[in-house]
Amino acid sequence: MASRFPNLFSPFALKGLEIRNRIFSTGHDTYLPEDGLPSEAYIAYQRARAKGGTGLIVVQVVGVHETARYTSDLMMGTSDDCIPHFRRLIEAVHAHGTRVFIQLFHPGREVLGPARRRRTGGLCALAPRHPSASAPSRAAVGRDRRDRRRLWRGRPAHGRSEAPTGSRSWRATATCRPSS
Repeated sequence: MASRFPNLFSPFALKGLEIRNRIFSTGHDTYLPEDGLPSEAYIAYQRARAKGGTGLIVVQVVGVHETARYTSDLMMGTSDDCIPHFRRLIEAVHAHGTRVFIQLFHPGREVLGPARRRRTGGLCALAPRHPSASAPSRAAVGRDRRDRRRLWRGRPAHGRSEAPTGSRSWRATATCRPSS
C-alpha cells in the first residue's frame, strides 16, 4: 500500500504540530459518552484507533454551554469537573503516539432540543420545551420553528435584514438576504 500512497505513512506538520502519519479519525457521534463525559467505553474506542496507528483523532463535539445540548449523549466541557475525564481520554490516546483535537461546540440557532407535541387547531405540531436559541441572527432555520434570540444589539453584520426583535412567532417574519 505504501507504493500506491507514498505519503500516507509519512509525518505531517500542521502549524508546527507534527502528526506521525496522515491517517486521521474524524469527529463523529458514537453514543458512548455517559453523563456528558468521556466514558470508559468511549476511551477504549479511541484508544483502539490510536493503537491501530491513527496519527490524529478528532474527538466528537464537546458542548461549551448548557444550551448546546442537542442530544443526551453530547459530551460537555462546561465545568472543571470534566477535566479528569478528558485527561484520561487524552492520556490513553497519547500513549500510542496519536495526536488529539477536540471540537468545541455550540449549535447556535440550529439547536433543535427536546420537543413535545402541542395541539393547534386540530393539528399536532412540535413545540420547544426550551427558551429561544442563542444565535447571531433571528433568521429561521428551515428544520424547525424555534425562536432565535440575537446575541447583540444594533445593526446586523453584513447589511442583512433581521426579523423584528419583538417577534415571538414560531416562524421568522423576515429572511436574511444581502441588501442591495
